[in-house]
Amino acid sequence: MFESIGVPLLKKVIGVLILLFLVQACSLEKLFVYKELNRTYVVRYDTYTKHYRAYFVRTDLEPIVHKRKYLFLYHTRQHTLAILLRKDNRYIVYTLSKPDTAPKIVATKAIRSYGKLRRLLASYGYRIVDRPEKYSYRVSVKPMRYKGVKTYMIETIDMRKLTALYKEAIDTYDTSKVYEVEEIPPQDAVVPYLLERMNETPDTRHSDALRRILQRLRYGTHPLPADTASTTRETYNRYLHDASLEEIDAYLDTLEKRHLDETPEYRKLRQHRQRLYREKLLGTASLETLIEIYKHNNDPIFKRRIMERIKYLQQTR
Repeated sequence: MFESIGVPLLKKVIGVLILLFLVQACSLEKLFVYKELNRTYVVRYDTYTKHYRAYFVRTDLEPIVHKRKYLFLYHTRQHTLAILLRKDNRYIVYTLSKPDTAPKIVATKAIRSYGKLRRLLASYGYRIVDRPEKYSYRVSVKPMRYKGVKTYMIETIDMRKLTALYKEAIDTYDTSKVYEVEEIPPQDAVVPYLLERMNETPDTRHSDALRRILQRLRYGTHPLPADTASTTRETYNRYLHDASLEEIDAYLDTLEKRHLDETPEYRKLRQHRQRLYREKLLGTASLETLIEIYKHNNDPIFKRRIMERIKYLQQTR
């Protein structure tokens, strides 16, 4: 049969067959590579930390809001860390701190408003976070090629057990607990709690123990959060949307100490802090305090709140 085909034609047929084989082999290899992507793998488990890694295909991603292609999420009931991605106009949540958790599609149409997205995610129990460190997760994101595919490599370290150890040491004033462990938890997760306890502790011996723990956290050499020239956009969004009044107070204080209190972000956060403080007063202050404040600011909102409180007292007599 081969003699009837001829040598030149036979070479062409063999060449085509080899080409088809190589193309098929490349397709199968690519298929296997894609099966390894968009999922979480365990890297290492230690006594107080859990280290995970995930690769997500960059070329598949569409901007979510404000040109951002991923958002970190914290599940308020399960205490897990996740990431939100948008592919083919679908919003998909991948869990970073729980391997083999199936991805969850939360929306299948474009969401134009950041507020609407936050409310949608809240209905599923998720909160958008700019600094996962606040929840005891240390995260890094690096653009990287994985077997030829352009990806984001995301390293996640779950440090919740280590944070719990530090808080136990703070509550018991036992510094030995933290010096036995080489790893240090994120400052965001521990320092606000520690500073609060320091303010409540009059005993000198206990205060010295807390200062040693603060030194162990390297708070003096790496301020919280670690900005350089000015407030970063991520930090600004976090304090504007997620932080408590006490956390904003502490952060503004660190900016003042570092002479960063003339930045536009500082002024906006200070205004936001004043709004939160006013809301707190309107909700919790006594009638006498509200009247005293109204004497100085003549704010009609305070006047209305005073009248509501007086009416309530009259009705309950």
